[in-house]
Amino acid sequence: MTAIVKIYDKDGNAVGEVLAQCDRTWVLSGYGQTDFNLDYGNTYCREDIVRFGNYVLISADSDKIPLWVGTIETPRNWMADGINIKCYSIEWSLKNRVGPKNYKTTGTCADMLTYILNYANNQGSTRISLGTLFAGGSSMTETLNFTPLYDDIDRIVKRAAFDWGVDPVIDDHGKLSFQFNLWESRGEYHDSPQLFEGKTIELVDTPFSEEGDLWNDVTGYGDGATWASKPSYEEKVQSSISKYGLRQHGKEFPGDKDLKTLQKNTEAYLATYTEPRQKFVVNVVDDGDIFYYMRLGNSFPIKLHSFGFGKTERFGFSGIVKIFGMGYNDDDNKIMIVTQAQDDTGE
Repeated sequence: MTAIVKIYDKDGNAVGEVLAQCDRTWVLSGYGQTDFNLDYGNTYCREDIVRFGNYVLISADSDKIPLWVGTIETPRNWMADGINIKCYSIEWSLKNRVGPKNYKTTGTCADMLTYILNYANNQGSTRISLGTLFAGGSSMTETLNFTPLYDDIDRIVKRAAFDWGVDPVIDDHGKLSFQFNLWESRGEYHDSPQLFEGKTIELVDTPFSEEGDLWNDVTGYGDGATWASKPSYEEKVQSSISKYGLRQHGKEFPGDKDLKTLQKNTEAYLATYTEPRQKFVVNVVDDGDIFYYMRLGNSFPIKLHSFGFGKTERFGFSGIVKIFGMGYNDDDNKIMIVTQAQDDTGE
């Protein structure tokens, strides 16, 4: 099978369409990538069509596979029979914009992202407008200092522990633009389909890993002119200390001056690190409607009998996982998903 690659210029006008093989990836609160080859004899093998900065919208033969949208970027490699075109998903384009110098802002995550997107579009259109923004969360303070706006967005959203992404929009005239969305938690939980080893999923070389920082005693500290004036709050999780030994960490929360806010932020931060993150990488096979449910942020039950230390059996994992990354190859017609455990119900 091949993918349909529609190409748009920097103003969102459709300028070409080709069929190509595309190994493409999607990343939750991040950016994916793909590439495709274009023969020299193809009508659309022209500099103005495959120009750096032009947009691509990639779809599969079936609507079971999500759309992929991004920009044409370097490198462009010239081969014996054609060119290889590299693309990054649209979120990456925010790396090409920088914020103001030494600008201090205070507000919710949504407040800050609204300022950042408006600032970027005032400098020159990104074709990215504000979509659905989760308005909750604590107020915080950040300093923007002439750094890539992608990095600022990534840092701010991670601090708030939310999810973000940019989705394509096609208007009535066929022009392409984009919507920036912020979710408290992207995706939906589905009881069905369930992911079973040897049935709906196939294992890769390393399907399961336990990773990430492991802390159980975190001291959070906020703003103050001196260390003596900075508010601080220490939170411990005794069950993790008993299991793994004392593991301490300090975390700054810029803008936190109120002890109650600092306590809430410290507790939420520590909750992520008291156990290692359980990461699963598996291939989902095309079985019924299962591909329709494979979307960033969605969560499902998963059952492995070969990997992980079980609670009742020596090996095995049974629990809920959330999709943080995806990959699709048109030839294989399998969706690779990268997931993280949200709940371990035992095995």
